[in-house]
Amino acid sequence: MALKNAKVELKDLNKVVYTDSSGNFIIDNIPKDVYVCKISKKGYEERGEIIDTVKSINVLNVDLKENQNNYQNKDTSDDLSNSNFYEIDGKFYYTKTFSLFNVSPDEVSRILHETFGDNIKVSTLNKVNKLVVSAERDILENAISIIEDIDKNPKQVKITSQILDISNNLFEELGFDWVYKQNVESQERNSLTAIILGKAGLNGVGSTVNIVRQFNNKSDILSTGINLLEATNDLVVSSVPTLMIASGEEGEFKVTEEVIVGIKSHRDDKKDRYSEPVFKEAGLIMKVKPIIKDNDYIILEISLELSDFKFKRNVLNLKDINSGTYNSEGGSKVGRGLTTKVRVKNGDTILLGGLKKSIQQNIESKIPILGDIPIISFFFKNTTKKNENSDMYIKLKVEIDE
Repeated sequence: MALKNAKVELKDLNKVVYTDSSGNFIIDNIPKDVYVCKISKKGYEERGEIIDTVKSINVLNVDLKENQNNYQNKDTSDDLSNSNFYEIDGKFYYTKTFSLFNVSPDEVSRILHETFGDNIKVSTLNKVNKLVVSAERDILENAISIIEDIDKNPKQVKITSQILDISNNLFEELGFDWVYKQNVESQERNSLTAIILGKAGLNGVGSTVNIVRQFNNKSDILSTGINLLEATNDLVVSSVPTLMIASGEEGEFKVTEEVIVGIKSHRDDKKDRYSEPVFKEAGLIMKVKPIIKDNDYIILEISLELSDFKFKRNVLNLKDINSGTYNSEGGSKVGRGLTTKVRVKNGDTILLGGLKKSIQQNIESKIPILGDIPIISFFFKNTTKKNENSDMYIKLKVEIDE
């Protein structure tokens, strides 16, 4: 087949000519010598040949092959000429099958119907991720352009986050602890114990004076304790998750705890009654959705939640502020959250903050009647105070993965 407008260039002379409609070219008025000839045309593979002009006449026959990309992107009308078609009421309808790689057939079908309405017929094959489209020639050509555009490989975004939860806690406990015991070994009876500790267990650094007098009444023993405790605890929790998310998709990172918040009961067909626990989760949940825009800009949709559950007090262990359960009678969920949308440049780092929490607790346990008597009531009750202040900060670095 004759190839028109192919470029023929002698490298050493910088002399350029183009082939005519018959595919022929003539180079004249060149000195006798040996030259490198380059033949090229857009959409075809380049060729190089050696020309020896020492001879009076030199004839060069060159075959250029279409490159592979040109086959994939050849004119749409050529594709449709080889497609199946049928005629209805004098109109010709063409049918083409598409293999999809990045979008679902149902999603493409919805877009085509919203764009062309009843002028196009679309069949989806979800199991093999294919689409069969039937329409008139001009409509099908536009549909092909739309499908190729929306089925491109999406770029991915790498999001490196650093989450800091900084808390400053003050815990104070002052008063008497009364403990009732039974069936204690005989060697423990009728004894007086005084203990001075330099550390207050695991709650922090402080001092504790614990004086216990055990009174014996047959198998029953009543113990009293004096607790003087003050501790401070500064805690920094740092988490550094990294997410790789396709543009337009949502990624999630969470560190949570599931607890029972209630009981769900139901009956089956045999009227047997069944109960199952109801779980909820609380903790840190971060959702991020990046959308890549032009000029390497990224829109970030961020949703962040930091939550916890309130305790239902354990009446058998009132002095422990961490005792109790989370159920429908007292386990409500409390939390902090933010939702925002920001525009950042590729490689930028942003900082989010302002999630502050302050908790003040004042819990008092006492011996009935004796704990209400003026002057001496101090010796028959225990008071626990807890002040907790915390701030959460999030640092996000956003990079487009090329």
